[in-house]
Amino acid sequence: MCTVKDAHLPLKYVFWYQDSKMINFDKRRGVNYTLERDRSVLTVSSVSDTHAGNYTCQPANASPSSVLVLVMVGK
Repeated sequence: MCTVKDAHLPLKYVFWYQDSKMINFDKRRGVNYTLERDRSVLTVSSVSDTHAGNYTCQPANASPSSVLVLVMVGK
């Protein structure tokens, strides 16, 4: 989830990246996002090791933020 605090305007758009690849519309890999007034939520269904990496949300009217996601495959 990417939340923009103290925003004076609603979010117009948010670009989501995994490493350097934009993934907003990557339905093939099970990636979906929603956009509300002050936040965007990225959802990944059927997570696999290919979903690991650095995820960045880049809102239209705010600074980007990143998080490193690790995927552990096990029983």
